[in-house]
Amino acid sequence: MMRDISRKAAPWVAGLGVLLLLGAFVVYTLKEGPNWLPLALLGAGVVLIFSYALLRPDEVRRVLTGRQTKYGSNAVVLSIAFLGILFFINVLGIRYHKRFDLTKNKNYTLSQKTIQVIQNLKEPVEIIGFFSRDDSRQNQVRDLLDEYVYRSHGKIKYKFVDPDTNPGLARQYNITSYGVLLFKQGDRTQQTYGLDEEDITGALIKVTRKKPLVVYFTTGHKEHNPKAFDHEGYTNIARALGRDNYEVKTINLATVTGTLPSDISVLVIAGPHTPFQPKEEKLVKDYLAKGGKLLLEVDPQMPVPISDTLKSHWGITYDNDVVIDPARAFFGDAATPAVTDYRFNSITKDLGGLTSLFPLARSIEISESKSPTITLSSLVETSDKSWGETNLENKQAHYDPGKDIKGPLKLAVSAVDVASKARIVAFGDSDFVSNQVLGTVQGSANPDLFLNSINWLTEEEGLIAIGPKPPETHFIRPITGVEQRILLYGLVILLPLVVLAAGVVVWLKRR
Repeated sequence: MMRDISRKAAPWVAGLGVLLLLGAFVVYTLKEGPNWLPLALLGAGVVLIFSYALLRPDEVRRVLTGRQTKYGSNAVVLSIAFLGILFFINVLGIRYHKRFDLTKNKNYTLSQKTIQVIQNLKEPVEIIGFFSRDDSRQNQVRDLLDEYVYRSHGKIKYKFVDPDTNPGLARQYNITSYGVLLFKQGDRTQQTYGLDEEDITGALIKVTRKKPLVVYFTTGHKEHNPKAFDHEGYTNIARALGRDNYEVKTINLATVTGTLPSDISVLVIAGPHTPFQPKEEKLVKDYLAKGGKLLLEVDPQMPVPISDTLKSHWGITYDNDVVIDPARAFFGDAATPAVTDYRFNSITKDLGGLTSLFPLARSIEISESKSPTITLSSLVETSDKSWGETNLENKQAHYDPGKDIKGPLKLAVSAVDVASKARIVAFGDSDFVSNQVLGTVQGSANPDLFLNSINWLTEEEGLIAIGPKPPETHFIRPITGVEQRILLYGLVILLPLVVLAAGVVVWLKRR
């Protein structure tokens, strides 16, 4: 009696075993519950299914030796072979992994700068994303971080944590809101609320650099102010410096007693309108004599700081002209050269094919009558159709042989003093990274050229590359009334009629 009841219950036991196996798979996939639960469900399911064979051995034997089993064995063998091929393909895919970015704007293709930062990692970096469970941003960030992990060859790892289910970890790192990425290397941490490549790479740079380098901008001569938000301000480029872990400060040389601050990494003189006082010039000269780093930008008809030292020691002379380049005029403005070809240099090596704009620039000459310890390089030059207009009062610029300076002309140069280790990058324009230019002309190489110059001056060659592109925003155009009617008539009326007509034709043919 008891044996008959067990035999009748055998199918239910086997069915329950199958449900337990499915439950084990679901729990393991969702990562829910304790770690032992999937294994326990799997074991219980196997035991219940095996119990069916013990309760009904005759049926199992008949199934295994029957004709259908013999014919079905071929299908089983083919299925196993197919699964084996899939397994082999997956092994090859894991061992020889290759990712392809098929998005229209290459949203998940990392910039050269990001790749260089990743390749220069000395120690592993862990990234923890604090997102709520239903936060849709996780998928986008995961796709981008997968590319970082792929490029790092094991140096970067990431995970997502829900602060609601793991509040202890959130409190440990002072996380008070959702959507935060925490970067951790050793005992250093860095947080960012930005989830695009610019912010992620910036945070990666900050957490891997032990202390920020300080860039000082001079004030007191109507220079471009890195804290001013107007058209002439430099807040956009200052923000980009911050992403590269540079600290931006301002300094009025007229108020300095003694020497320049000890934490100065680069001194930037961005477009002065009034002359430097002798005391201020001496501070700059002494700074360079001790191996300082200077980025100098001087506009046409504006005073050139330390011009005597630039000419006699460094071999750099600012011409008193305005550069005119009809062959590379930006939207017909010959006084705004648009440069796409650069002289090979570590600053410009990755800028080929990108356009740099220099509104109202002056040319720079380099001379052989300089200190033998100086090495000079040209960075940016105009076309051979250009000239330096010296008649600055003439509103109709034209080339005057013997008076004007024949192109190609240098718009930017770099110099190194191998004796003192001092470095200079000189530009014949200061507006090329102003808020107005960077906000108006999208996608130019101007910010990359400036940042690469700063990185070269501070000898941070690992950061010299084309930076991440800002994320693009796409808007969905609402469909018009005509398009709505076309969709309605086509999908709701026309398509069902076509299917009905095809059915009628088939029915008539079969009759």
